[in-house]
Amino acid sequence: MVPRGATHAGRSSVHSPALLPRQATASIDESASLAEAAAVFVERQTLSLLVTRGGQTVGILRLSDLFDELARQIKQDAGAGQRT
Repeated sequence: MVPRGATHAGRSSVHSPALLPRQATASIDESASLAEAAAVFVERQTLSLLVTRGGQTVGILRLSDLFDELARQIKQDAGAGQRT
């Protein structure tokens, strides 16, 4: 996979919106769980979700953010298990 922001032959990143198919933007409420977010990522086959509060966009959740948080939680749980 080409790293984010990488260019090829002087062209824009492969993540350029102009190169992606046009589709409705997927969103999720800020109160949604990680499991709910993961389900939307899979269902919509997207790399990012708009995060909303009261119908207004308040942020963006990237698939890599979800993986980072899951990894952090796994490490935290593993550390808690070693303290007993």
